[in-house]
Amino acid sequence: WLPGQPLGNDRQSWSDELIGELPNIYVYAANNPSESILAKRRGYGTLISYNVPPYGRAGLYLELANLRELVTEYRSGTSDDLKQTIWDTCLRCGINNEVPLLANEGDMESNIVEPDLPDTLSSNQFNSWVRDLSDYLEVLQERLFSSGLHVLGSQPTEDDLKSYLSAYFKDSLSEEEYKEALTIHQSQDEWNFLHFIRDLFNGDLWRVDSEDIENRKEGTTHTEEAKQIVSLLLRNTEELDGIVTALDGGYVPPAPGGDLLRDGTAVLPTGRNIHALD
Repeated sequence: WLPGQPLGNDRQSWSDELIGELPNIYVYAANNPSESILAKRRGYGTLISYNVPPYGRAGLYLELANLRELVTEYRSGTSDDLKQTIWDTCLRCGINNEVPLLANEGDMESNIVEPDLPDTLSSNQFNSWVRDLSDYLEVLQERLFSSGLHVLGSQPTEDDLKSYLSAYFKDSLSEEEYKEALTIHQSQDEWNFLHFIRDLFNGDLWRVDSEDIENRKEGTTHTEEAKQIVSLLLRNTEELDGIVTALDGGYVPPAPGGDLLRDGTAVLPTGRNIHALD
């Protein structure tokens, strides 16, 4: 990241001098090629990707959960005496910094920061702000995060697989579709062999399908696509295979770096020598 050093080495680069002819095997998260690719550019690294942990929903808790209940009760019209309570809770959570309450609409300079709501604030102004507050809490509740840590070379459990699918399909899969997709969670020795034969004949061990992301939008059902994702995730064991192959001086197949949700199934399976294009 230093000035003048974002690309390949020159004859005055310390990384070139220090590494010499030493092999550099760099194990890195598949979803962050922008950082890992520097090890390839600056240190001749062979990158071995590993998967990200399952996704979870952030949800609301403590004061945020209490605030959600207050907002819901206020918007139901059952009580008009909750304005100050809602405002007090917002101040304790710091939500007023994200969803400012303005004394004058459109004027950010009129952002209210006092503990007590001004008498001049109309009900329409407060109701409009509460709608924005409710929308923000909804976004916050549904925000995705990495749940726990990934164990290198480990297969995801059925609960993990369901978390991946839930995030990928945005909760649009039915319970029946989940069950059908998870039936692939079978004997992994047989499954790995079947996939090796398929990839060998299709050329997928060395080729990345550039139309992969488009295929997720058309031409396959949700169930078929979910089965494909499950089968790819079950090949997390190939992460250790990639490391062993690299240590043995073997060839580690390439694949694009990226995130399953953002970049599609082309980033799977992991255990690959990832690359990225700017």
